[in-house]
Amino acid sequence: MFKIIAFYNICKLSHTDAEIMQRRFKKFMQENEIKGTILIGENEGINGTVSASIKSIDNFYSFFKEIKIIQNTKFKESFYKINPFDKIKVKIRKEIVTMNCDISFDFNGIKGEYIKPQDWDEFISRDDVIILDARNDYEYNIGTFENAINPKIDNFRDLPKWLQDNKHLYEGKKLATFCTGGIRCEKLTAYMVQTQYSETYHLETGILGYFETTKNINKKWIGDCFVFDNRIAVNDKLEAI
Repeated sequence: MFKIIAFYNICKLSHTDAEIMQRRFKKFMQENEIKGTILIGENEGINGTVSASIKSIDNFYSFFKEIKIIQNTKFKESFYKINPFDKIKVKIRKEIVTMNCDISFDFNGIKGEYIKPQDWDEFISRDDVIILDARNDYEYNIGTFENAINPKIDNFRDLPKWLQDNKHLYEGKKLATFCTGGIRCEKLTAYMVQTQYSETYHLETGILGYFETTKNINKKWIGDCFVFDNRIAVNDKLEAI
């Protein structure tokens, strides 16, 4: 079995730091037969999903602890019978989650309040809460939370405009957002709380963390969850469908 891990760490990196980190990660992945994609962003941090044998992933965890600025990174794990990645990709990007927002805000600054996975079902059942799926239309149609709004976007960068145009759907309510691993909502709620709407919340650790923690015991999640590798989607047991 191969272990698949998804992770991100939002932090400020200089251009030099990003280049050094890129070389270190690529070398380590080659030496340990780890495949997958890692994006590194100046002033944004790191975001990735990789897969390898259990021993190689354990080595990867130790490798992370050697890099002080990202040593507190949290990982979400799942397993599959083959490696769902074909290549090693370690790239530097301006944005590790592309938003292309015209309004200035600090990704490393204040964000929306986290709702822990074990508290999520109760929170989204409240009358004063509006649930927003922060993913794209394709992902929504594979599976989503009960009563979640589908913004019907093709790309995450389209979401700020949708939020501007649809304030009537959430104003006066608590806006609860969610995404696959949590990073899109980290950026979305930072943007919203700092520039638009303070009553914005997000599911801590994302859908994958919710599955791992709650097992979808209350059946608030309907369908499967799209993932960014060759498995295409996983069910609420984190099994490839």
